[in-house]
Amino acid sequence: MYVIHKVISLGGGTLGWVDLWRGILLYNVLDEVPVVQVIQLPMLMPGNKAGLGVCPWNIRDIACGDGLIKLVEVETYERPVDDETAYHDDMLVVYDSDLLAEQPVRDNVGWRIITWYRMTSWNYWRKECMHHDEEISVDHSRHQIGDGGGELLALKNLSASFPVLSLNCHCDDTVYLLRNLKSDTQKIWLVTVDLKMKQLINLAPFSIGGYFSPAYPCQLSKYLKGTLASAGSRS
Repeated sequence: MYVIHKVISLGGGTLGWVDLWRGILLYNVLDEVPVVQVIQLPMLMPGNKAGLGVCPWNIRDIACGDGLIKLVEVETYERPVDDETAYHDDMLVVYDSDLLAEQPVRDNVGWRIITWYRMTSWNYWRKECMHHDEEISVDHSRHQIGDGGGELLALKNLSASFPVLSLNCHCDDTVYLLRNLKSDTQKIWLVTVDLKMKQLINLAPFSIGGYFSPAYPCQLSKYLKGTLASAGSRS
């Protein structure tokens, strides 16, 4: 069963009902005999699979522009202290004491972000980019990310959530995220990242003031400004 999280317009009368966990139901409202087409979404990143069925807005978003569909996903993950994949490479003997059930030591929690895109006529998704936190550059002379004690922090020290794609996603690699200090959930920033340039473009303090619902971007008509101005003059 699909749970509809948002609706996107793909042009020509075609709408897409999006389940951010599963896929997109395409439906042309102008067809005399409409047929529903299903586009499955790429698999979840490993660190997000445990949250399947919960609200997906904190990790995923979809946008459409000029017939191109784009998906963004962020993942928080832990990195092992040691290279576990090479554990047995140079071992000839394993002692009983080495086989005690111990949890591997893991720290340095970070995050990464991935984007996929496709046209509705394709039968595949193409990965556009995947970046880890340390790959995104920050100009600390312009953007001060601190802990309040004068120390500048790396992006890996911030939790990333609620990604929102640009409405011009067909020609724009900008994504907006909410980020907060892992040690203090009350210090939150609205962050703008250019994924193509792998660069933090802008950040601003943001207060959710308690409950926070997902953000829904929208485009305002260029005629709106004039309409509001004329309405103001009449009042």
